[in-house]
Amino acid sequence: MGNSVFNIQVGGDHYKGYVVEPIKVAMESQLDPCTFSIFKYILRYHDKNGCEDLKKALHYIDILNELQFHSNMDTYSFIKNCLLNGSLLTDFQKKAFLILAEFHKVDDNEYLKDLKLLIKEEMNDKYGSC
Repeated sequence: MGNSVFNIQVGGDHYKGYVVEPIKVAMESQLDPCTFSIFKYILRYHDKNGCEDLKKALHYIDILNELQFHSNMDTYSFIKNCLLNGSLLTDFQKKAFLILAEFHKVDDNEYLKDLKLLIKEEMNDKYGSC
């Protein structure tokens, strides 16, 4: 990347070493703000704010649900591609991103409920009641 702005991170190093730079792929894939936020918080939670980041992901799932957001196949393709290239992802992250991808494929809010349940289980397993 040479002198790329992506060589600089203000406020920590929690994105260093990730297979993807969340904001770069979000812009390239034209992710909606809620999907981007869910993706970002699930990706970084174990390297930055732990339980707080998972709570933020849950909040953005609720926003998607309340606004009755309609998904698109471009987002589905983006998330599936991240999974294929995500050898450094945890099992939880892979499952979460797969559920998020399926939501965007079939536009069924049941997937959002499944994602919330998975995140709550991860919160309980890693942090107890936080």
